[in-house]
Amino acid sequence: MKYKYITSILIIGFILTISIMSIITPDKEISEVEGRTLQQPPTPKNINDKNLYKEEIMNGQLFIKWDNYFSDHIYNRNEMVDVYTKLQARLNKKYINEVYIGKDGELIKSSNYNDYNENELKERADNFNEFAQVFKESKNYIATIPNKNHAYENKMPIQDYKSGQGIYLDKIMDSIDKNYMNVINLSDNMQGDNLYYKTDHHMNMNGVFNVYKNIVQEINKSLPQIGKVQEKDDFKIETFKNVFIGSYGRQVLQVVDKMDDIEIYKDKNFENYTVKNKWGEGKLFYEENISKDKLNNDYDIYLGGDQPKVEIENQQSKNNLEVVIIGDSMDNPLISLLASHFKKTYSYDLRYYKEDIVSEIKSINPDVILMIGASSNFVNKTEIFNWKREE
Repeated sequence: MKYKYITSILIIGFILTISIMSIITPDKEISEVEGRTLQQPPTPKNINDKNLYKEEIMNGQLFIKWDNYFSDHIYNRNEMVDVYTKLQARLNKKYINEVYIGKDGELIKSSNYNDYNENELKERADNFNEFAQVFKESKNYIATIPNKNHAYENKMPIQDYKSGQGIYLDKIMDSIDKNYMNVINLSDNMQGDNLYYKTDHHMNMNGVFNVYKNIVQEINKSLPQIGKVQEKDDFKIETFKNVFIGSYGRQVLQVVDKMDDIEIYKDKNFENYTVKNKWGEGKLFYEENISKDKLNNDYDIYLGGDQPKVEIENQQSKNNLEVVIIGDSMDNPLISLLASHFKKTYSYDLRYYKEDIVSEIKSINPDVILMIGASSNFVNKTEIFNWKREE
């Protein structure tokens, strides 16, 4: 009988020790093993949008975030994840740490989508329609890049897998007022191989160049003075071999047997560009960010990583056109390609740019406004395309 009590005491003591250590250990912002941002306490202070905070209480999302917070900050989590991943890899599992091990070694995540009703989808479309009305003197474009799980449906280790992304996206784009906003749906043009990094959710430069061509061809129809699409031979291409493990790869580090290559395309007038960012004078490419360290984010080679605002002037431009680009990290390697077609390029990431974007764009009065990013960011209600700032 005494052994029963000893076992119970040991179990309770273990749980208490883990709980106490989890509480007193300082929170981390990122997990180096998983290569992702950890959930922070979802308090009113951390959720600046009061309406969003109330909405998350009502729909239960706040409690899910608290659950994720406690899970993300349990004591010795990194060591636990490391052991678990190694075990799953030895068992030849195809789903490890929320990442699918797909055909040809592609690492893919299957995005979760809520069951949106028609009113919610119309609200998303109206968000873009209202924006286009405010800036109807500019040429407005939406370019939607399919998430990797959508473009690579045939590589998923799930029979007859279909991403739900396209259904909701099509409904939103069907409700866009085409008189004021042009839609460039890139889903059909992003089918095939070698378009995304094997270990990451971002496009590689082959995929980026494909997107670039489609965007320039579409804008050229209304503004032929931007010029025609440049060919790959028009760029100086530099390749950094076997240096990059993306966010998916860092989540399942033990199953990655080869790192991705990183490429940059430098325009022939590359030296005649001036760049300004949050640090002041900037660059298009930060080659010094390249490292063979498996946990290094080499994707930061493009623009130096996500920036609130980047301003680029092409001194050798053959026109005086200006473009405003609003997007996510998908457009980081794309910016330098598009900048070759405009006198001035302004890029904004509204996750980090916290000033009044409407007033900012009005002060520029651009010829073209381009909203571009992963399709999921057009479907979900995120900061990335939220041009209305709550007080």
